Amino acid sequence: LGSGQGIYNSCIGVHPTNPERIFMGGINFAEWTPQLGARIVGNTGDFPTNRKGIHADKHQIIFDTQSEPMVMYIAHDGGVSKTTNASMDNYTGISNGYQTMQFFGCDVSPSGVILGGSQDQSTVIIDGKGSTPLAGVEVLGGDGGRVEISDINSDVVFGQLPRGFMFRSLNSGTGWSPIWDSRVNDVFVDPDDPDSDSDPVVPASFFNGAIRLWENPETGENRLFYSMDRSVWMVDDVINEPNPIWYRILNTNSNAQQIEVSKDGNTVFIGIGGALHRISGMNDVQWDTVGPLADHKVIPAELTTTRIDSRFPSSYMSDIEIDYSNVDRAIVTFAGYGANHVFQTLDLNSADPTFTIIDGALPDMPIFAAEISQENPAHIILGTQLGMWTTENGTAKTPIWSENNDGFGNVPVYELKQTEIIRDSWRSGPTMYAATHGRGIYKSSSLLTSVRKSEKEVFDMTAFPNPSTGQFTLGFTSNANDRITVRVVDIQGKEVYQRSVEVYGKKAHSIEIDLESLSIGTYFVNLSGDNHKGATRVIKSH
Repeated sequence: LGSGQGIYNSCIGVHPTNPERIFMGGINFAEWTPQLGARIVGNTGDFPTNRKGIHADKHQIIFDTQSEPMVMYIAHDGGVSKTTNASMDNYTGISNGYQTMQFFGCDVSPSGVILGGSQDQSTVIIDGKGSTPLAGVEVLGGDGGRVEISDINSDVVFGQLPRGFMFRSLNSGTGWSPIWDSRVNDVFVDPDDPDSDSDPVVPASFFNGAIRLWENPETGENRLFYSMDRSVWMVDDVINEPNPIWYRILNTNSNAQQIEVSKDGNTVFIGIGGALHRISGMNDVQWDTVGPLADHKVIPAELTTTRIDSRFPSSYMSDIEIDYSNVDRAIVTFAGYGANHVFQTLDLNSADPTFTIIDGALPDMPIFAAEISQENPAHIILGTQLGMWTTENGTAKTPIWSENNDGFGNVPVYELKQTEIIRDSWRSGPTMYAATHGRGIYKSSSLLTSVRKSEKEVFDMTAFPNPSTGQFTLGFTSNANDRITVRVVDIQGKEVYQRSVEVYGKKAHSIEIDLESLSIGTYFVNLSGDNHKGATRVIKSH
């Protein structure tokens, strides 16, 4: 039923008037009765003419007892389905307009074509040729992942599936093919039979592997980087070469989480756990298989690798962003909780780069993506667990961060892409694209040029005791009369508490909040008024 994924897709529902009918959801959908036992009653073919079809990966079963006949609703990775008959064994999808696609990544070409890889909703392309201008068309089925589109030739795109399946399409996703060469096949582990002597066909990689396409539009040079089998590999001229050749550039203890490349293509930055690896000398290598590189195990001698730790937390390195106008400036971000999340360096290419923490008053939340505005490098945009956060003084020692969630709310943003759409003589100006994990893909043509200015005073706020059983006292100092609204959200971004209070004068204040009715866990507290704003994290211990 769950195929080993029970930690992700597992739910049970008991018929409200017949407790001997028990429904179970996993990848498939089953029912148990005393007479027939457990049996599969719904398949995963959720197309309109299939009355037994329910999308894979079920998460919740609820019943509408007020309807006649009673209706059972099933929530899944594809949205929501419901029963259509009294015996509750025919189903139909009702997700049209239900905007909940969970994207892992996206990319955008200069022509405006968008490619995105999503959780159990395939890899889709949005090119304006669908049923509506914003409709996505499935081009690679199953679970999607991070993707790339060539800026030189937007017909060339790359997508991936779980367990290291990575494909190239030369015709905008109409047809796909793997691009591994015979030299590296023998290092791959067959995921279905690791002990097999037969030639495996895919590498052993973790879900949603790191991938990066580097291009120089002026010269046409291009390289694709990919993490697999505890190594980082590179393909030269991948958008033109009919039979690409892979070269190993780094051996690692685990698969890379992020890959970034300098503008000139000479230096590659790779994030693995809490360490940043810098590989320089890429442009000095003769990439061919005539000499030593005929052996796929050989790393080119021209490459120099430097490991940079620089006080980073030992958590998931979620992004590496290099300033388009300053090759020595970069932002490195981390997911997770309980540690700093945003680091900046101004000497990225020095022998021992120095990184400083620029979290400021950001809530303690995972940061998944970062972009530095190409028009104004002081503007930094973050994709976080709670939507978009931005600053317009990113070069300051302590930047002031503000939410910018207009349009899609507190939803995780897994990837950000900054591009300019060019059609004939028309240019869009800088446009930001955000791949959200739950609300689809959004774009903004104003975010990069008009990052919201915070005219409110950002104050330091304390919460004590912290952790607590649920009774917290919030402390802060006001600078004027104001009506302060306290909002508490959980780690999913759902608001769980709200109250408003009046404050007067320039003095210290305390506000009591009662979260005893909430579950044990971490919560984010935001205070805002006409003149003030602040944020902190609290932990309900028991």
